Amino acid sequence: MGVIQRELFKTLRSTPKLLLEKFISNKLDKYGINDKKLCATLADRMLSGDFSEFTWDADVEPDKNIEFTEEDRIDFDKIIENFLSKEIAEIVSDLTSEAAIDIVKGLLARWPEVKISENADSYHFCQRLDLRWAKGIDPLKMLHIASREIGERYAERLRKTKAQKGISRRQVTFLLHARACQTTLEILTLAEHGLADGAFARWRTLYEIAVVAFVIDRFGDSIAEKYLEHDIVSTKELVDIERRYNPQAYSKKFVHAVQENFNYVIEKYGSSFSSPYGWAITETDRKRPTFQDIEKLVDWGSLSPNYKLSSQKVHAGAAGLLNSISMIGDNLQIASGATNAGLEVPIVNTAYTLTQITSLLYTGRKTIDDQIEMLSLCSLRDQAERECRKAAQQLHRDELQLKERRHPNLHSSVEPQ
Repeated sequence: MGVIQRELFKTLRSTPKLLLEKFISNKLDKYGINDKKLCATLADRMLSGDFSEFTWDADVEPDKNIEFTEEDRIDFDKIIENFLSKEIAEIVSDLTSEAAIDIVKGLLARWPEVKISENADSYHFCQRLDLRWAKGIDPLKMLHIASREIGERYAERLRKTKAQKGISRRQVTFLLHARACQTTLEILTLAEHGLADGAFARWRTLYEIAVVAFVIDRFGDSIAEKYLEHDIVSTKELVDIERRYNPQAYSKKFVHAVQENFNYVIEKYGSSFSSPYGWAITETDRKRPTFQDIEKLVDWGSLSPNYKLSSQKVHAGAAGLLNSISMIGDNLQIASGATNAGLEVPIVNTAYTLTQITSLLYTGRKTIDDQIEMLSLCSLRDQAERECRKAAQQLHRDELQLKERRHPNLHSSVEPQ
């Protein structure tokens, strides 16, 4: 029984006596008597069924008799009826609030100890995970650091360039690459804490960034400029949604400026520009292009993407609920927390996608140093894949051995007698 239920039953058990004591107290007031002990004694006798006369020693006139009539009984019934129809709801509400406050106070009081325990469990889990997966995760970490440094050098060259042609494409490529590096760090953080599904869901974003980057690299300044100008479409959508819930969310001046800028790009590119991927209308030859339309413009030759599978972990559909990349064999248990299984999927996909988008920073450059750097990135990518596959296979074998130890006769054959 929960805390609230216990307190409610405790209160309800004491309620009849309390109501009767209050009723008796009101009646005794008419006789000029104010005696809590007398009220309690009378209530106990009446609740036990004892309605006989009795004498009470108190500072009361000797000839004063107190009698409860049928009219009193009717009045008391009305008190009970009022309690059941109105006051009990207030009691439950008060008890609920008080119990919630007590529970939170208890949690806060115990939290320092619980926090230490949780942190210790998390630390030891991450240590065990690192022992199994470090050889696969570390190459991605190195790939991430190298990609970030390459991006910094690219930004420096971009600041110093005097070229005008291709500048929009290069600026957008740099921005997308920077976001890709940040997303990779998010994936690594989730993976190192045993959240494979979450890391895979973030890879979906990384994949989308890479697809957009490759499309812009292919079609150049024109689409890059439209891509940047499309920001006003997203801004207007956000403002409209916010103002539906809170009309005062933005100043009239800001809303007017957003609308003016939106009208400008629509007039410039057409009404279809307002669609989610309206910046790619010309290249896809579609009035309302989808991400799949944009994806078709890119020729991925190195890795078949798991975009649909990763999407299941982004949305709230049944597929995302019942399927997990951290499941091993026929183990259909859904993890509510961290697990050391399934990490090869986001790590390998991330290694490939980050290498692909980083390769765009070498467009138009064919020096020996550039080629060596790209080969180094590919080597780290391949090592991440190779070691992650090994770790996943070993984890699968360990899981089978653990099951055999727990159920030694599960796979044994029985000879007929």
